[in-house]
Amino acid sequence: MREPAEPRRRPRLQRWHWIVIVLLLPFVAGIVAVKIRRHGLEKEIARELAAIRARGEPVTPEELDAWYPKVPDAQNGALVITQAFAMASEIEKRGSENLSDLFKLTSQRTLSDESLIQVRQAVSAREPALRRLQTGLEGDSFRYPIEFTNGLFTTLPHLGRLRSAAQILALEARLAVADQRPDLAAERLANGLKLAETLENEPLLISFLVRSACLEITQEQAAHCLTIGTFDDRSLARLEKALVEDSSGTGFSRAMIGERSWGLSAFSMATNTAGLIQLGMLTGGAPGSGWAPESIKRWFEFYAYRGLATDAEDHLHYIRSMTAIIEAHRLPPEQRLSAVSNAMWNGISAPGTSRFLISQMMMPELERAALRDLKMLAGTRCFRTALTLERFRLGSGGTAPDSLDELVPKHLAAVPADPFTGQPLRYSRNGKGYVVYSIGENALDDHGDAKLDVAFIVEK
Repeated sequence: MREPAEPRRRPRLQRWHWIVIVLLLPFVAGIVAVKIRRHGLEKEIARELAAIRARGEPVTPEELDAWYPKVPDAQNGALVITQAFAMASEIEKRGSENLSDLFKLTSQRTLSDESLIQVRQAVSAREPALRRLQTGLEGDSFRYPIEFTNGLFTTLPHLGRLRSAAQILALEARLAVADQRPDLAAERLANGLKLAETLENEPLLISFLVRSACLEITQEQAAHCLTIGTFDDRSLARLEKALVEDSSGTGFSRAMIGERSWGLSAFSMATNTAGLIQLGMLTGGAPGSGWAPESIKRWFEFYAYRGLATDAEDHLHYIRSMTAIIEAHRLPPEQRLSAVSNAMWNGISAPGTSRFLISQMMMPELERAALRDLKMLAGTRCFRTALTLERFRLGSGGTAPDSLDELVPKHLAAVPADPFTGQPLRYSRNGKGYVVYSIGENALDDHGDAKLDVAFIVEK
């Protein structure tokens, strides 16, 4: 007889098995903890995005494209303006003077005969493009051909041409003053102001900055034109009407809303390490090649960014930081800059924020843009006040007032406020000339020094 087989014994865990289990438990627990953390962060992100959409604001490139108002082709002055840009480009390919160099010449109070000839030749060469540009500016609705659905890869070729167009209009205004045609000078300066406003609704930071640059070009040339020319009341009134003052900060807020949508598309792009590296290459934050310590550190940061759910934390942080900046521009002008500075510090400078890679890539220039917005508002108010001063002088034998208070209430309801302080703009006479100025970002009265204050200077 066979002896009954012994029952099989359940294998016992060896000691090394227990060691492996003990070592793996923290790793598994860590993975579970990261998953739970990521899930909670994603729920918060979804709530924040839903709140933004509930306010009627876009959060994706597709929504941004739909949010930027469409304009029927037949009513879209921007399409005619882009035709003018194409004409100017063809003219410049055949050889023409550098506009930036010529524009520097016009900063001089008087132009030499040689300089006048150069400017006249530059304007004359671009005459067909200028006339087409003016036709486009007769419209009331503008949307340049942009596809925001391309997200960070959206091309904006019109922006470079806009600055050149503002310069050539300013040059033509200066020629008109030299030819004793102040009515034509006022018309070209008004064209320059209208050109800047064609970007009023374009919801991107770079568009906002180009709009600001175009306004600055026109206002600088207007100061020279008022210095060397004599404008009648009708011309001054035309310029005053053409000035658009964005005291509510709507333009900057729109730009930030669009910028936030672009930034959010960066998080969609960076769903894996390869996408994050591509994003870094676009923004200058990609790790380098080779085995340099800094390059190795950057590679480690990129891989750890997703592995530890820092990407989701960064996503939420970016939404809240950008929303805080947008909300800051709903404050009175004199309170905006400090509110934006606080939001920026919390966004990319506070302890612990250096690990938020996309926020660090997308946000650094925003505080400077907020400062640019206040300077643009201050410059517009100074320009408008100077135009009022010129109209006052027409009725007082050419004499400027001793104080801006003399303009109230006949010419002004009140002296415009300095957006940096909330106090009235400053004013100083200099012989027959004068300066109207804001004290600017340093909060010091530098007596209208154009390098330190935001100043509109007319010298007679």
